[in-house]
Amino acid sequence: MPASHKHSHNHVSQPRTQDIQPSLLSIQDSYYTPSAIKERLKYAKRALQNQERKLSPIGARSFRLYRDSCARLLAIENGDVSELGPEEEVAAAKAIWKETLYTYDQFFQHAPWLIPAPSMEAQKLQDHLISLQKAVFCSRYADIFAGLCIPMKTDLGAKRGDEYWGRMGGKLQLEEDAYPGESTAERAHRQEECPTHLAVSRACARIGLEYNGSMELIRLYTRNEMENTTLIHLIKNNLFDDLKTQLHRDCHNIPLLFDSDDDQQSLEVLESVINAVIDVMFSRHGSDLNDPRRWTGSKALKNFHRQLHTVSWIRRDVMGMIVKKVRKRMRDAEDEEKMLEMLCLTGFLPQPGRQGKRGAGPRGLDGERNRAETMREDWLEIMRAVGANVGCVG
Repeated sequence: MPASHKHSHNHVSQPRTQDIQPSLLSIQDSYYTPSAIKERLKYAKRALQNQERKLSPIGARSFRLYRDSCARLLAIENGDVSELGPEEEVAAAKAIWKETLYTYDQFFQHAPWLIPAPSMEAQKLQDHLISLQKAVFCSRYADIFAGLCIPMKTDLGAKRGDEYWGRMGGKLQLEEDAYPGESTAERAHRQEECPTHLAVSRACARIGLEYNGSMELIRLYTRNEMENTTLIHLIKNNLFDDLKTQLHRDCHNIPLLFDSDDDQQSLEVLESVINAVIDVMFSRHGSDLNDPRRWTGSKALKNFHRQLHTVSWIRRDVMGMIVKKVRKRMRDAEDEEKMLEMLCLTGFLPQPGRQGKRGAGPRGLDGERNRAETMREDWLEIMRAVGANVGCVG
């Protein structure tokens, strides 16, 4: 590593902002010596441990992959991996992990979600934006979670943020009034004239959120119009396209708002619930799964819409029917998964590429290759998913 990248800790308990800048990881540095890997490992640990400039949930997930890959390569360098055999196998394993780290390194100078907030004010905005998004998400599906006996905290600091968003809403409105003919994205590029729009766009980029959707949420929240985002409102008013967009966005945003390091199983449950809601409301097949424009309204959705306009039906009854269908869909999906697992075990279907929680999986060089490929796929999946959102801002 160049000397300019060395840091002096000076017995500071919390790492400073300049200690965790991406310049430490140059994409031109493909020479991964043990000392260079140690520097990368220190870099990742400092970023994850910094309590003053916290990474977003998706940024933390990315850094955990980076940290674990560095640690694995160092373990192989130090001879601590007993499963590897002759020198040729050890050398091949090192090459696999160096290639994995090189894949990671190429993103550090272009991915804002891998960079911590540059100031305390930026950190505060990032924290409030995540809290607002989580509170709205939990509120939108509160009846469904309750009906499925899934405990969820619906009070996630949104009330504490009322005063904050009141001030932010006022600043955003002043900037909108100054440039009434421009779009939200255009105002974000006016760095001096519209600093609040710019700050929100950068916070969205660090979190991985889509900027225009986040701005619309802030507007609705500050104007006390959140009722317009509820599932019942969208169904009753025949806003099926908006419903598709909202469901797709919510499912996509789960890993951006909830940290998988806290409870991976909880994230999987949330994703299962939202996917079940989508399958109840819409028909989607094959390549259409992640393209809401191609989803078509289900018979159940049309029935819900009709029932909400019938005097004898009240909102609670319709939501109860939605919960019942979601519960059945989740039960069916679980049965399908068990059947596929049984067919794999009996040999009627090939085993999936990734090893599940059961079974030790391959060892030796094949084990290293599988582990590295899985982590690299996870990394690239994050980059693709978050990059699509952040690309909307420019």
